[in-house]
Amino acid sequence: MRQHSSDKRIRRIRAQYRKRIAIVAIIMLIIGLVLGIVADRMLFKGKDTPAAPSVTAEITPTPAPIDVPAEDDEGDLGTFGDDIDVEPEETEPEPEGGEGEDYTIAMEAPTAEPTATPEPTAEPTATPEPTPEPTATPVPGPTVIATVPFGESYTFSTQIKSDGTARITADESEPFETVNFTMTMKDYMLPSDFAQKWGIVYKLQGTEAGAGFDLTLNNYTGSATIIPQNIIKIAFRGESGETENLGFQLMDAEIAGNPEVSVKNGETKTLWKRYTFSNSGEEMKYLAVTTYNSGAIETILFELVSDVAPTPDPKEQYSTLSRGTKSDAVLDLQKRLIDLGYLSGTADGNFGGKTQDAVRAAQKMFGMEETGTATPEFQAALFADDAKSSGSGESEAN
Repeated sequence: MRQHSSDKRIRRIRAQYRKRIAIVAIIMLIIGLVLGIVADRMLFKGKDTPAAPSVTAEITPTPAPIDVPAEDDEGDLGTFGDDIDVEPEETEPEPEGGEGEDYTIAMEAPTAEPTATPEPTAEPTATPEPTPEPTATPVPGPTVIATVPFGESYTFSTQIKSDGTARITADESEPFETVNFTMTMKDYMLPSDFAQKWGIVYKLQGTEAGAGFDLTLNNYTGSATIIPQNIIKIAFRGESGETENLGFQLMDAEIAGNPEVSVKNGETKTLWKRYTFSNSGEEMKYLAVTTYNSGAIETILFELVSDVAPTPDPKEQYSTLSRGTKSDAVLDLQKRLIDLGYLSGTADGNFGGKTQDAVRAAQKMFGMEETGTATPEFQAALFADDAKSSGSGESEAN
């Protein structure tokens, strides 16, 4: 009886082991299935396969019921236990938590590799132009502050150092003084003018031209000798401003003057600036005077000739005509004398005795001296619109 109970207990234990082995096999099967799904995902991750849901396998092993011997069985065991030596079989350790507890295996489904999303094509942007390297700031040229008509006066200021030279920078380390000059353009001479006055004496080549002007120094308190060309720059300039001729040194005469001419405070001197004239290229239009004030360079342009043609003096339109002169001017004189009744006949351009008598008669009518010579003053009166006519006593022409 006791032997029978022992076998029965062994069989129960073995049945329990078999159940547990079956449970482990089922678990391994499930794990294999999950691993197969993961492998499939990894092999075909390029396809748009929806991610597998999280799988949680909850396995609650139900242990086989173990027949616990009744009290009478234990008594039997106790009765026959001394006769049967039964070595207990080694059993696997119970899972933590003891027999009878649920076993839950939580397995997360593998996260599918994210499919690479193509980045949006960026809008093409214009390649920025390279920023040019900064260049050196150019030194500003002279600024034209005034254009002075021919014959008009203009006063400008400039700065000089204690030695009487120009202060061309803003350096404050050396004493300086600001002075004023008043300038008026007086004359402009072309090669023909120089040739008429100085051609024979200086054997000119027909290339001389120059300008004369009055220059007055104002409010100078220093003691240095003021030589204008050491303080201001004077040059000739074309109308476009692109052509400039520095010319020769400043002098106190039209030609062969003193190049070191100086001026005192309150003194006015007429100075001349010559240059080589050329028929080619741009014609000189201005005399450019450049001044210096605290580093600023300023230029004043003086017109060389007047834009307004002067009204000629009527007397300067006529030349003196006298007996024996033959010219068109005599012809015009005779026609006018005939028109006013001082001469009769036909004008022939020959100043003879009859023309001389007609001139005397007209001079008497005009209240002039009766010389018989047609001076410019007489001709101006004769050709005037209100000239008096002769009452009688006409002379035959010539």
